[in-house]
Amino acid sequence: MASPWLTDRRCLYGAGFLRALATSMSGVVLALYLAARGLDAGWIGAVVSAGLSGAALASLAVTLGTENGQRITDNESGRGSTLPRPPSVTGSWP
Repeated sequence: MASPWLTDRRCLYGAGFLRALATSMSGVVLALYLAARGLDAGWIGAVVSAGLSGAALASLAVTLGTENGQRITDNESGRGSTLPRPPSVTGSWP
């Protein structure tokens, strides 16, 4: 019997929390770095907003994007992309 402290729901919530923490901390660290480099506060806000918006859109694309019932990151190359693979020596372009 599984431990009540380690259920699937708790693991998912924990993973979501850690992902959100890492994303927000990267925004804070980026802002501190740009401030130390002397960038204007308005530009810092624009850069951090663009980065966080991009991360949110990427998460949304992975969550909602499916192709034939499979996630777009599930491919046989394991690279996490829906782009066609380059031709191999013995194979042809798909």
